[in-house]
Amino acid sequence: GAPEVRVNGEPEPVSGSDQGFLRIARLWKAHDTVVLRLPMSVKVVRGRETPFPQIDYFKGNRKIAEQTDIHSPYASVYYGPLLFALPIGEKYNYALDDGAEGASVIRHAMPARWSWPLAAPLELSIQAREFDWQPTENQPLPRDLIQGGSSTRMVLVPYGCTRFRISMFPVTAVTGTGSSGSPR
Repeated sequence: GAPEVRVNGEPEPVSGSDQGFLRIARLWKAHDTVVLRLPMSVKVVRGRETPFPQIDYFKGNRKIAEQTDIHSPYASVYYGPLLFALPIGEKYNYALDDGAEGASVIRHAMPARWSWPLAAPLELSIQAREFDWQPTENQPLPRDLIQGGSSTRMVLVPYGCTRFRISMFPVTAVTGTGSSGSPR
């Protein structure tokens, strides 16, 4: 569905700009209330890793910048506008093994005091495959779709709820193929 805005309980027409902004022009009074509801569905966004830009800043500083043939497939998971990630404190050898259809949303009470807890008030559980993955600086993502491995579920938290995280996941043939049948 579309975003919904209410001012003092009354629907406000939503016609945002092409930059994603909504302007509500009115005479505001004390205690006016604005409620914004965004569509919150799980989506998996697929892509291909791109090489470092071939500019002087990267040349000589990192060996990975010398690689110009990086096109590894990956997928990232969103819930509405929120990007989700796997905290690095957890195991990290997972490949995303399903689209958004198999994901489930887990809600917890908001902590009384926020201190970067990995136990976020909102989590996503999604189908994955555990496999032998040894990322390196020169090869952070596997070049190909993941075959085999054991089926499991991984629990992701909002990107901003972790200090160290993974949000670009290797993919299996199930997740790595779009409607065209090829990785996208």
